[in-house]
Amino acid sequence: MKVCKGACRGKGGNMHSKFFLFTNSGTGRHVVMVSSSNLNRGGARLGWNDMFVVKGRKKLYNGFKRMHRAMTEDIKATADKVEVRDGPYIARFFPMRNANKRTDPTMQDLRRVRCSSALGRTQIHVSMFYWKGTRGSYILNKLVSLARSGCKVRIIYGAPSIALAERMRNLARNRVIDLWDSRWDHNDDGFNEVRTHAKYVLVKGTVGKNRRAHQVWTGSQNWVGGSLFRSDELTLNIAKRGAYKSYLGNWKQIRKHSRRLPYSMYPPRVG
Repeated sequence: MKVCKGACRGKGGNMHSKFFLFTNSGTGRHVVMVSSSNLNRGGARLGWNDMFVVKGRKKLYNGFKRMHRAMTEDIKATADKVEVRDGPYIARFFPMRNANKRTDPTMQDLRRVRCSSALGRTQIHVSMFYWKGTRGSYILNKLVSLARSGCKVRIIYGAPSIALAERMRNLARNRVIDLWDSRWDHNDDGFNEVRTHAKYVLVKGTVGKNRRAHQVWTGSQNWVGGSLFRSDELTLNIAKRGAYKSYLGNWKQIRKHSRRLPYSMYPPRVG
C-alpha cells in the first residue's frame, strides 16, 4: 500500500487510492494489485469490494511505481491526465486539477459506447458506492442517454446522494434502467452494515471500434467531483473477456443480496 504525508499530490484532497506493488510474489513478477477496499474492518466485513491482480506487465508496474514515488514525495499533480497503457490495461491516476465534464476520463469512456453490437444490445452493469453533485449527475445523465439509445443499463448503488437516489428510483419506475439498493441496516441503528463499496462498470458490446468488447472499468474512484480533481485516486480499465465474466459473476452475487427498486414496485426483502 502506498504511503504518503499530508494531502499527497492534490492540494486540499486526500489519499484514497488502494494499490499494492510487488517485484516478486510467489511465481509472479512485477505484480500490481488494484482494489476498492480500505485496510479496515469495513473493508473486510461491511462492504462488497473488489481486487484485480496483474502479473508480468513491467510497463504497468513501473508506471504505478513512479506514481507511488510522486505521491510519497507530495509532488503536486498537473492539470493533465496521467495514463499508462500496457496491453489490455489502461491505468489512470488522479487528481486532474483542471478536469471538467469534457475531459473527465469516465465520460470519455462512456462516449465510446454504442448500443448496437455484434453481441446484440450493449449491456452495461454498474456497481458504484458514492455518487453525488455535478459529476454524479452528468455521469447518470450519460447512462440514461445510453439506456434511451438502446443499451441495457443495470445499476447497484451503495451511497448515492438523496437527490440522485430519487432520480434513479424514478428512472427505474419508468423502466429506463434496472436498479438495486445494496444497503442493509440489520440492527436498525441507522448505520448500514452492508453495502457495495466497489466502483466498477462492466460493458459487453460496442466500445469504440470493437463491436465484441468485454470490458471492466474499476479502481478507487467514486463518482464525485473531488475524486476527479482533488484526491489521489486510480482507475484501471481491463479489456479481457475472462475479467468481464468474473466481474459479472460478482455483480450478480451483489444483486442477489440487494433490494430491487423502486420499493413501490418491488417490496423490500424480509429476513
